[in-house]
Amino acid sequence: MGRHFLRTKVARRILLTFLVGAIVPITLMAALSFGAVTNQLRDQSRERLGRLAKASGMAAVERIWTAHAALSQIAAMDLVHAPVPLPPGFRGVGVVEGGDLQTVRGRLGDVPPFSADEVEAMGRGRPVVRVTRDASPPDLFLAIPSRTPGETLVGRVVADSVWVRALDAAALPTTSAVCFLDHASAPLACGLDQGGELAAATAGRPGIRGVQEVEVAGEAHLVAGWEVYLPASFEAPPWSVVVSESRASIYGPVRTFSYAFPLALVLGLAVIGLLANVQIRRTMEPLDELTDATRRVASGDLVSRVAVTSNDEFADLAVSFNQMASELHGQFALLEAGRHIDEVALTELDRDRIVATLLRSCAEVFPGRRIGVLRGGGDEKWRVWGVVHPGGDLARDPALAEPVPVPTVQAGLTARGAKGVLVLEGLDGGLHELASAGYEPGDLPLTVVPLTAHGELRGGLAIGGLRGMPVSEKGVADVRDLIGRAALGVQSARLVGQLEEMSWGTLRALARAIDAKSPWTAGHSERVAALGLALGDVMGLNPEARAILERGGLLHDVGKIGIPASVLDHPGRLSEEQFAIMRSHPVIGATILEPIVAFAPALPIVRSHHERWDGKGYPDGLAGEDIDPLARILAVADVFDAMVSERPYRGAMDESLVHDIIRKDAGVAFDPAVVEALDVVLGRGWNHQEKTYGSLSHVA
Repeated sequence: MGRHFLRTKVARRILLTFLVGAIVPITLMAALSFGAVTNQLRDQSRERLGRLAKASGMAAVERIWTAHAALSQIAAMDLVHAPVPLPPGFRGVGVVEGGDLQTVRGRLGDVPPFSADEVEAMGRGRPVVRVTRDASPPDLFLAIPSRTPGETLVGRVVADSVWVRALDAAALPTTSAVCFLDHASAPLACGLDQGGELAAATAGRPGIRGVQEVEVAGEAHLVAGWEVYLPASFEAPPWSVVVSESRASIYGPVRTFSYAFPLALVLGLAVIGLLANVQIRRTMEPLDELTDATRRVASGDLVSRVAVTSNDEFADLAVSFNQMASELHGQFALLEAGRHIDEVALTELDRDRIVATLLRSCAEVFPGRRIGVLRGGGDEKWRVWGVVHPGGDLARDPALAEPVPVPTVQAGLTARGAKGVLVLEGLDGGLHELASAGYEPGDLPLTVVPLTAHGELRGGLAIGGLRGMPVSEKGVADVRDLIGRAALGVQSARLVGQLEEMSWGTLRALARAIDAKSPWTAGHSERVAALGLALGDVMGLNPEARAILERGGLLHDVGKIGIPASVLDHPGRLSEEQFAIMRSHPVIGATILEPIVAFAPALPIVRSHHERWDGKGYPDGLAGEDIDPLARILAVADVFDAMVSERPYRGAMDESLVHDIIRKDAGVAFDPAVVEALDVVLGRGWNHQEKTYGSLSHVA
């Protein structure tokens, strides 16, 4: 009851911490997001209005140039004697000579006299543009020199052919109005709902350049202006075009966000709290199982195993724990057997007691196998001294009254020498000689390990097979160790070596379990290593650099061993404190690997794979080519896999979108050469879900 109450308190503390940790960053994120979105909407609107004003002005100029091209074609024809049709967009075309209109096609209207400057400009081949004042919106007069000296070709361009397309170029759902103004800020043509109001608001103002805030019809508008500089190509004063958008339409999404966010926040926290409560309860159960198993191991119970059925990192940890416990059990069994032999060897002078202890110890190390001792010496024939049957006691030939000779087995092991091992796989290999001692065909294959004393072969230890499998190489080594203890009495140095090897094996098993503690990053290091190698191949890395890149790719996140799971699996934007903790993992990883000389070439990759090309990365703020070249390659591979993979705070992103994002950051966050290599790799059909490290041809 006490333990259950403790677990409940722990669960409540975790839940409360989780909720508080969620409310603070979410609220800060909302405030920052509100300000960022407001600024972004303002900046986007300014940029959009500027583009629309320019597009509208360019559209007007393009239509004037189109009319000029059509009028130029007419200038090459005989307008007086030939039936020249009017080109599209013209009301009429005529020839002016000496100030008088001579020939007309269509309806030209009254042509105003040209000034001396305009006449002089047309003499230089420069077209003249004038705005009519007898229609709204006004038509345009376009005048160019005729092919006959002293004559001027004049065309009246329909207003709609110029203004409609120009006004449409600025028409968007959020655009309030667009107007063209002459050099005196008088309106030429206006469009959309509030065109007249915009014309009235800008009338008499000096030319609007850039983006300004103007009151239109009693409402604040952002107005962008662009100068249509006609004098660059025509003899005409400059125009200007202004485009407006109301502030209400610009900041409408922000207002909607401010209304909806509190409700969404409350609902989200309620859902998060419910899910967190359920998940914490589920997490506590396998954690209790692992805790109980740890206590059992600490008390000396190495036989029982952990049963965790959850499909998460705890299940992986349970598998690793069971494997560790099994290895510990085998190692401790071996150590216990050696201790028994050492005790007997140090306290007993009876050779038979030492051999009997050796047999019983081997039976503990190799349960389920039939084990016997064959003894002899010199030219003496070997005989079966005793046998331990599976699940039974030692069966000793009483006083060797009726010894069982084994000449075939003796000859086979003698031929291999004191360092050889004899494996009997058939009945004719000597098993028939052991049948009277209890060996059966089910004991095949039979492994016979030599017994030596002072370098001389004195017999053998015959170990039966188990489920058709002989003793492994490690098992033979363990047998040799026990035989050595029995023959020499004490080999403490070997015991210490085995204990040290066991300790390192245990540490490696625990390290693998910690490495697999987050389901969100499962397989990440292998996929990053695979993509990094593919990028390196495109960039022509030599084999030595490729090997360093491969090691760095597999080890680049080893520092996350020191990052709490609450930060690794945080389902949202990290707080400044959490982000600072996360940013420490490259330094932690480099510190972990620094003592290992073999990993020294890969340390720059582990430490610098989060540096940016523009120097805004971490942990050292390196920039450009100061960053290790292999770290630059891995940075692209790391970001690509992270973005296309699912994370606790978002779903997996589309590969093409991620590719576009990385390309936009070329020269900013990433080395442009590496981004070009990524283009090649993805263009060849790279699939991050299939092209993993395990699928590479050189990996076994």
